[in-house]
Amino acid sequence: MSAGTLTPDALEHFTAWAGDSERWNQLPAPMLPEVIVEHARDIPDATMLGVIWQLQHTPYWPFDDFKDPHWVSQWDLAGALRLAGYRAHHGINEMPSALIRAKADRLIQRELLDGCTCGCRGDFELTAAGYLAIAAEEATS
Repeated sequence: MSAGTLTPDALEHFTAWAGDSERWNQLPAPMLPEVIVEHARDIPDATMLGVIWQLQHTPYWPFDDFKDPHWVSQWDLAGALRLAGYRAHHGINEMPSALIRAKADRLIQRELLDGCTCGCRGDFELTAAGYLAIAAEEATS
């Protein structure tokens, strides 16, 4: 399995720990090849969109009656990228929020993502163009 893919174990962690940024930072190193991230460009668009898709389509809480995709916070996105094998260049577990916001801002400018990058929770959601970009990526791989 390559970096950028959430395993079933990772999704189980997400469901159990959603919204708890303190627990995200205590995660052990992932059992995937690690990718060191220094800039927003170091996270491929397809990876970021794919992780957001997976988080949007995973029940947020164990008691969630999950019917529709939901928004994704910047903290859950940072934790999920960590589980997918991405680490900050300075070696700490937590992915810097400025880096997540910068990548999200570029995707929002290209109309692949909707949300806010001011520093609030983000409320990121894929746009129709974002879904099409994921489908195009899967068709070519």
